[in-house]
Amino acid sequence: MKKSAACAVAFSAVALGVTAFVAGAPAASADPVTGGASTITVPVGTEVALAKAGIVEIPLSPASAGYDDAAQTVTETFPVTGGTARVSTLTGHLDHSGGLLVVNYKTGKSVQLGSLVFDLFRDQLTAVPSGASAPVALFDARGTRSVHRDGDNNSFSATDLQVDAAGAAYLDDALGTSYFVAGQSAGSFAANWVYSTS
Repeated sequence: MKKSAACAVAFSAVALGVTAFVAGAPAASADPVTGGASTITVPVGTEVALAKAGIVEIPLSPASAGYDDAAQTVTETFPVTGGTARVSTLTGHLDHSGGLLVVNYKTGKSVQLGSLVFDLFRDQLTAVPSGASAPVALFDARGTRSVHRDGDNNSFSATDLQVDAAGAAYLDDALGTSYFVAGQSAGSFAANWVYSTS
């Protein structure tokens, strides 16, 4: 597959995420986190490599996809619905709505992932596969990590989002591939949220 064709396939599939739907993790009424968003930024080169392997990932509504032509990146943004994460202690978690549909069009296998949770203490993003109850560790936030707080507004970013060993094993098995490996770079990660102190 030529690079331009692979890129078109990858981004076309990601763009479909605005119309797909999956239920996300509900926010607990007592959660001090009241809103925000987390974004995974994926280089186009990574999307092309995925497409060549027959794999596309589709954000599920209300998560959304975007494309930055100048930066040559694809973004996947997930609304923050609740949690306890606070940068002042580097503890707690963020719950998200939306999810991911990952498809291997070479094998015809797919997996739907929901209930995405980012653990600020472990620097880890987990998700629950459809039909399962236990979460799978998908990604680990690595590289240069930064935190910031301005009043109730909190932010966290990591320059390298790596595939977790458990996530690689799960995706390879579920999709019938050997593409995913532990430590593989999936892009970068950033989260912004409101932690209400009132």
